[in-house]
Amino acid sequence: EDSIFKTLPIAQEHKVETAIGGNERADSVLAGLQHLDEHEKWVLVHDAARPCLQLKDISKLIKLAEQGDIGGLLASRVRDTMKRSDPSNTILHTESRENLWHALTPQFFKLAELKYALETAKSDNALITDEASAIEYIGKPVKLIEAQASNLKVTQPEDLLLAEFYLTQANRKHTTYKDSK
Repeated sequence: EDSIFKTLPIAQEHKVETAIGGNERADSVLAGLQHLDEHEKWVLVHDAARPCLQLKDISKLIKLAEQGDIGGLLASRVRDTMKRSDPSNTILHTESRENLWHALTPQFFKLAELKYALETAKSDNALITDEASAIEYIGKPVKLIEAQASNLKVTQPEDLLLAEFYLTQANRKHTTYKDSK
């Protein structure tokens, strides 16, 4: 029911295809994957709510294809103290930060494997929160690729200010680089 996307210049690009999403992220991703050519070996899935993605992080993720058959996702290490609570928001205990990561996007997997994982999880009514959790559900390994923490997800109004800052800084660097040539 989105009426804005089709008015954007990018919607007119011949390489851009759209698919009708679903109730959950996994449903929408699966709908998008159905539009891809079966001959494609790998697929990147990116959350549009993350506008500050850096090209160097995408490059690190894509290098997984050169290393073998294991896909992965961009992630940033947890820096804050993590607390586990009960339903009334009373702390039960502090979680160790060691080996804890924030899952980011894009996530990068073999197309056929990701489709199979999403379809299997859907038929089993499994809770899938991202593509990596679908791959985990079918028992396959997933690599974490450390990325910039600036790849934030814009979900709250205050996130817009931080995203604007990162994007402005990136634009300044790009403009400065172009002007110095």
